[in-house]
Amino acid sequence: MIKNTSRIILMMMVFAVVGVIGYAEDDSLPTDKFFTKNVNLNSIVYTTQGIVVVYNTGRKYREAYLPNKFFQDGRVKMVSTNEPGMNMQANVFYRNGKPYKVKIYTNKNAQGPGYVVRENVTKTMKDKFDSTEELDFVIR
Repeated sequence: MIKNTSRIILMMMVFAVVGVIGYAEDDSLPTDKFFTKNVNLNSIVYTTQGIVVVYNTGRKYREAYLPNKFFQDGRVKMVSTNEPGMNMQANVFYRNGKPYKVKIYTNKNAQGPGYVVRENVTKTMKDKFDSTEELDFVIR
């Protein structure tokens, strides 16, 4: 009688362990998929509302508006370097196919037409900064 009880308890423990392992390996649980793309920037426009980056998708030029709130909540980070020859570029992080974070690399000493500072923004620019809720980098 004790042997049968021990066998039953042992079998119940085996089924419990197998059930936990099976649940842990369940493929139906959602899994985020991440990838990154490096984007060469044509220009960066610095404003009091945020920055605008201009980049080329291979077919046409596009703008991405990055309001100050994106910097505050960690979606956008600026990385400056003194390394000679460093081009303006952005490393865009995608989660499940949508841009979710971006690092923008610039050279502290760089000058030229690619770096623009605008003290006054137009109403159109202000509206775009105010209405931008998500990162928008179209990469093909």
